[in-house]
Amino acid sequence: MTTEYDIGDVVTLRATFRDAAGALANPGAVTLSVRKPDGTLVAPAPTATNPSVGMWEYALSPDQSGWWTYRFTGTGANAAAEEARLFVRTPRA
Repeated sequence: MTTEYDIGDVVTLRATFRDAAGALANPGAVTLSVRKPDGTLVAPAPTATNPSVGMWEYALSPDQSGWWTYRFTGTGANAAAEEARLFVRTPRA
């Protein structure tokens, strides 16, 4: 099942990072890239927040309908990447 969002919704993008033992841990640095349905990247690059150890998030306000993709990339200690996509539709009314 695909969760759909409407243009104008605020969508919280999230990523979780863990160390080699599986415990929540922060990477040395985290970047986020968000690609719109028309293929362009959200610019300037979004800055994710770190509300707790190992947890990163960003509040996205999509302005185009279609499939959006995003990727959190952690570098340095506890490096990892997490990628996902979401569908945004134009509201009917």
